[in-house]
Amino acid sequence: MEKQDQVNTSTEETSDTSNSGTTTNNSGPEDTCIGKGGLHGKGKPVSVESEREVLKDGYRWSDSDNIASLCGGGVTNSNSQGPPPPPSIKQSALRVGEDCMLYRCMECGEVLEEFSNDDLGLCIIILSTFVYRQPGLAAPLLPRMLKTVARVSGSEIFSWQFESSVHLPGSATSIGRQFLRCVLHQLAPNQIFNQIFFTSIEEYQRVQLFKTLAQALMDFNELNPSAPIQLLLENQNSKKVLPTENLAHLLGNVASYMECVGQDGGGGLSSSLVPLFDTFLRKVLLCINVMVDLNPVLRLLVAVLKIPGVPLHKSVLDPISKLVSYSIQNSVMKYEYLSDLCHLCNRIFSRERDKLLLPRLVVYELVQALKFKTSIPDTNLVLLVQLVVQDSGGTLGNNTVVGDLTKDIQDFHNFPNTCAAECMRSHLHDALEFIADVHTLTKVKSNCRSSVGLNEDTMGGLVKAGISQYLALEITRGNSRDNRAITKYLPWLNNPPTTVQQGPREFIECVSHIRLLSWLLLGALTHTCLIGSSASIVCQPIPPEASCHIADHIQVILAGFAEQSKTSVLHMSSLFHAFILCQLWTVYLEQGAGSPGGDSYSSISAILTDFWAKVTPGILQLVSHSKVYGL
Repeated sequence: MEKQDQVNTSTEETSDTSNSGTTTNNSGPEDTCIGKGGLHGKGKPVSVESEREVLKDGYRWSDSDNIASLCGGGVTNSNSQGPPPPPSIKQSALRVGEDCMLYRCMECGEVLEEFSNDDLGLCIIILSTFVYRQPGLAAPLLPRMLKTVARVSGSEIFSWQFESSVHLPGSATSIGRQFLRCVLHQLAPNQIFNQIFFTSIEEYQRVQLFKTLAQALMDFNELNPSAPIQLLLENQNSKKVLPTENLAHLLGNVASYMECVGQDGGGGLSSSLVPLFDTFLRKVLLCINVMVDLNPVLRLLVAVLKIPGVPLHKSVLDPISKLVSYSIQNSVMKYEYLSDLCHLCNRIFSRERDKLLLPRLVVYELVQALKFKTSIPDTNLVLLVQLVVQDSGGTLGNNTVVGDLTKDIQDFHNFPNTCAAECMRSHLHDALEFIADVHTLTKVKSNCRSSVGLNEDTMGGLVKAGISQYLALEITRGNSRDNRAITKYLPWLNNPPTTVQQGPREFIECVSHIRLLSWLLLGALTHTCLIGSSASIVCQPIPPEASCHIADHIQVILAGFAEQSKTSVLHMSSLFHAFILCQLWTVYLEQGAGSPGGDSYSSISAILTDFWAKVTPGILQLVSHSKVYGL
């Protein structure tokens, strides 16, 4: 009885309050008092101008308005629905009885109900009328409305609708898209697009929302798909400084919308957006240091380069190149964004200076890192090497630094041309110095950033193997018939040293040449192992005819090891490098010999036999002095 008296008292107080002079039930938009804190029922009526100012100021939408996804449900009894209904409401007037079994959402606990297509259409019409008649009251609920209606509009009833743009007239899908058109067109002057793009939205909801918006605006003359981006950019460009609080959400949402327009819009975006993006990206550059993850920036840059008419506004390349350079130096990147940027820049521009701007920038950052003049995140260093190697026709394969590469990255036949390998050709001497330096692995390990665990020890070898593979491919292409690349980059190979009166300096140079040959052979074997029969060219940087010259280098090490081994650590390890080269050269020749019985197999076998015939006496001489060398 006490509980019932309390309910009656609260009901009477509520009725007294509702009859105390408020006019929000049946009044127009001008009778509603809206503030940032919510709706004040007892406030004085305000004018249309004041309400527009409030709407223009807008609500700060947050993700707390989200409706949890209906991913599952549980069966509960209707008696667990919370407080009982007031006694003034009859039980028969409720939607369900006390003993009914209800399906509830596993996440939010709301009751799961089923509605027909007609019911959904009528509900959307009611929402549209509510927004039209009471925009002030509807403003806080608009995020939930847009997401819910977009989910209904993006769903199809029949299977044939997934492959067709035709929609049934009068269906919930058509009504939902009309709702989106009307609401966006009505509230566009009130900066509704600013609120949409600044809102933090889950990934699956974001793609569905922007895809539906793009489809709804495609055949709407009053508000084309470019209008949301144009209104947003005009508003943001009018500010002196961009708001940094939700800048990452803004860039990610704009990129998602532009991707959806390009995917389903048909006509794409207008070229008039490019000058606006030019100004906007320069403002982003001023506050880019507040962002930790810069992948939304790269996604936006890819979407900007896909806008028609970009070649007519070449000035946009200036902020794009600066943002890419900053991302390489300060943030972990994704490989697909980097390759897409280089590919698009190379494809859409005609002048060589413009089309090679981003590939040259990537190569410059790579060369600076290889010279240890800059320090970039280790994953970015691997990605830059992967970009250059893959454009040349190779790959690093799956590794512990960047993980497993996706299938589209490993598709060598359909990989887009980025011109990174072409830009790297002018730095082949720098690449040769990188793999020839005996202290490279130590420098890479000490220069690594964001490395943990085994990455610190495997990083140098992975980068060095990638550069070696690139050098092996480029030397193979440049050899032609007269081995011009060998003459240009490895002139000492055709002038082997002699074993007479070798000093410490000549001995060290011979060890350096042997190490360089070993890395080139390792790069060629890595390419053959990872690419296999699908390779466009046979990677063979060192011709088999150079076998006698390689044997001469090894003989110098075997003959001078007795005198030079105690000079330094490098002299002591010279025998190790000589034996490694013997093994690699043997595998290298056997791999290119072909099947037994052929002419190539016979000639390669003869070359390999002569090689070991020249090397074996020096090895036997070392064995005979086992007491001296401790072998």
